[in-house]
Amino acid sequence: MSVIDSYLATLRRALRLDRAYRDRVIEEARDHLETAAEALQGEGLERYHAEIVAVARFGDARSVARRYSASPRRVVAEAYVVAAMLVGAGLLVIGLSGAFSLVFATTFGDEFVSRGGGSIVEDEVGYSAVAGIAGALIFGLHWAAHRWLLGAGPRDLRWLTVAAVASGAAFALVALLFAPLAVNALWDGALFGGALKLPGPPIVSGWWNGSGVWVGRLLACLVGAWAAFAIAWRGRHELLPED
Repeated sequence: MSVIDSYLATLRRALRLDRAYRDRVIEEARDHLETAAEALQGEGLERYHAEIVAVARFGDARSVARRYSASPRRVVAEAYVVAAMLVGAGLLVIGLSGAFSLVFATTFGDEFVSRGGGSIVEDEVGYSAVAGIAGALIFGLHWAAHRWLLGAGPRDLRWLTVAAVASGAAFALVALLFAPLAVNALWDGALFGGALKLPGPPIVSGWWNGSGVWVGRLLACLVGAWAAFAIAWRGRHELLPED
């Protein structure tokens, strides 16, 4: 590996920017260093020594990386955008649980979703739909802001990656909490007509919620966790050093 290549590898690791902007910075640095090294060769230096002088004049890699980093104001703006996206994602999962409840009610009947009948099913689906629409608007607008409004300059995507990991873990945890409730509700009666009712307080056995509500919430959380971890996996390079 040449002196310039080694320096650029160090600079790449030091840059905390989104990949596209980081690649552009590296290419600009490479062009500058190659031009400087060629000029030094023209003055009589050997290539190896010319690269050493060019790199020394360019500056320490970590100091250069700090000059390209996002400003504190921009970091705060990105933190706000990502926080809003988290809120939107949570509301989207609520909306998705309502969609599952609607599918279950249509397929298996209202009693599968709610022991209180159709009016409670309508409330469950209606409130979830409102939450889902609000979540879609919040998430969509702030995703657009993150991609375009903040995309004109350096972006630190660690915020987005950490948020994806956090939200995925949260959805997975809630899914673990809903799993026994869903199993108990299925066992309790909405699926088996009450013949297999388990002992316990009403809230544990489902109360007015039928099997469909708990199963829908469990499935929605699992989908949310999968989507969040998929985003985190794509952005893992923002947290892990590159070779």
